[in-house]
Amino acid sequence: WKDSRLLARQQVIESLKGGDALVLVDDNLYYGSMRYSFCQVAREFRVGIITIKVECTLEEAKVRNSNRSTSRRVPEEIISRMAERFEDFASWEKHAVTLQAADQLPWDEIASAWLDPRLEADEAEKASIIAAEDRQRNAENFLHLVDIVLRKAVAEWMRQCQEQGKDKKQLQSISKNCACHRKELLQELRSFLSNACGEHKGCELCWIDPAVDAQQASYKVCQEFRRRMSISQGRRVAESLLD
Repeated sequence: WKDSRLLARQQVIESLKGGDALVLVDDNLYYGSMRYSFCQVAREFRVGIITIKVECTLEEAKVRNSNRSTSRRVPEEIISRMAERFEDFASWEKHAVTLQAADQLPWDEIASAWLDPRLEADEAEKASIIAAEDRQRNAENFLHLVDIVLRKAVAEWMRQCQEQGKDKKQLQSISKNCACHRKELLQELRSFLSNACGEHKGCELCWIDPAVDAQQASYKVCQEFRRRMSISQGRRVAESLLD
């Protein structure tokens, strides 16, 4: 996808060189840094630029995706991940508007942007972009570290269960439960790091601060994994006794 986005950027440049009056970039561009790349192009050619966000619920996006042909269908987890990571308009996006799918194009706003070409970037704009790129890079590195640590925690949990003499059927059930909690934790952490988790008051991961100490933060995630496994395994034992 990175190569495709670079190709799209180059096509925009070629269109502007060729004298096209209006160029439409139809892309998700969910990170502000992705949109800023086109802002730099607009500045280079001294033309106006406007960001138009067309809102769509996650459920609706998944329904539309399911109606695509098999070759064009996107895995649902990717759609969910994009929705979580979508960054709202940045301070440097001077002309930006949000629409619903049924709305008409905002020609008045487009005209305003047309008459207001991007010229020079101010220091606040540059600092904002650098900070956003740093946050994105740090979040991705931290998620990778946590994934590795969680996989080790899963392996250790399964080893302990084997030593306790669990039978094959029990081990299969525990393995499935481990995978479910690992995936669940990564999903919650990804939401938290993209600031989507701020609305979920009950999220157990909201005290994690990878900027302070990534190793310590990943250790706390493992503690949370063990806590959830202990609770769910204890519940399963209780259920089997009731049976």
